Amino acid sequence: MKNKRGFIFNCLVIIICILYFIGIIIWPKDIIITTKKSVTIWFDSVLPALFPYFLIINILVETNILSIVSVIFTPFAKKLLGIPPIGVSTYLIGIFSGYPIGIKTVCSLYKNNKISMDEAKLLSMYVNNTSPLFIIGTCGVIMLNSYKLGIYMYLSHIIGSLVLGILLSRFFNSNLYSTSEKTIRINLELGTIIPHSVYDSSITIIMICGYITLFMNLNTIFNNLGIYNIISSIATNNTVIKSIINSILYGFFEMTNGIIAISNSQVNKIIKSIIMVLLVSWGGLSVHFQAISFLNHVNIQSKYYVIGKLLHSIIATFIYTILSFYLL
Repeated sequence: MKNKRGFIFNCLVIIICILYFIGIIIWPKDIIITTKKSVTIWFDSVLPALFPYFLIINILVETNILSIVSVIFTPFAKKLLGIPPIGVSTYLIGIFSGYPIGIKTVCSLYKNNKISMDEAKLLSMYVNNTSPLFIIGTCGVIMLNSYKLGIYMYLSHIIGSLVLGILLSRFFNSNLYSTSEKTIRINLELGTIIPHSVYDSSITIIMICGYITLFMNLNTIFNNLGIYNIISSIATNNTVIKSIINSILYGFFEMTNGIIAISNSQVNKIIKSIIMVLLVSWGGLSVHFQAISFLNHVNIQSKYYVIGKLLHSIIATFIYTILSFYLL
């Protein structure tokens, strides 16, 4: 069964690569425009927003400062989430910093022997989340012209991840606290830590640019091939529902494209916001491949992460749908 799944996955990858090559040949102008757009988005938004976080988190992890600060979360971490205190700090970093900071922090902690493999698997399932600036500012205020909707979307997003973490802690039988340190000492070898942190953060941010470009180009090619329209046409003839399906398909690959598409559709704000919560909680394959690259680098199985994001998107969307009926 495992070999069969691997064969199917490899075939899909080969088909996508062939379509990518064909798309470059047939629509070179569209590919160039999309590539320029993706690099502009990366340079204007992603680079200034994420690079400082990557740099400071690397420094905090390697100097052990994050471990020391995390001690205050001991009761909450142990009783509610079944994780070491540093796991709570990782969760907070994830919900305030945005994709892919949460998963990058988990991998850094595991690489530096601050958490065990089981702890890393558990944390990877719910700590990688969207930032409040994106959900409240971009989705709520700019796209929906509603600060209130942005707040409720963000609350649903973070509550959904917290609920998932609590549920997983009850069913995830793992060897937790295996690497918890009794005595934590600050590492002040800054001559080594700072150059390494700058190098690691630079490689990471450039890699993210590559993934953004890849999946935005794939979205352009699939759209030009009419693949999205074919799938939505099979599902329904209703124009409005087709626009919703297309938006979800866009967002499945690249979250931002899907959110822009649903914001420009003709459905009401509540439906738009529900779809947005679904998409931001899922994250998109572009975000997932970024996360998986981090996980593979430290040999952590990515299936836990993907299952976690799927469950998070379902739980967060359910929570927001309930809120939209009773509070909005």
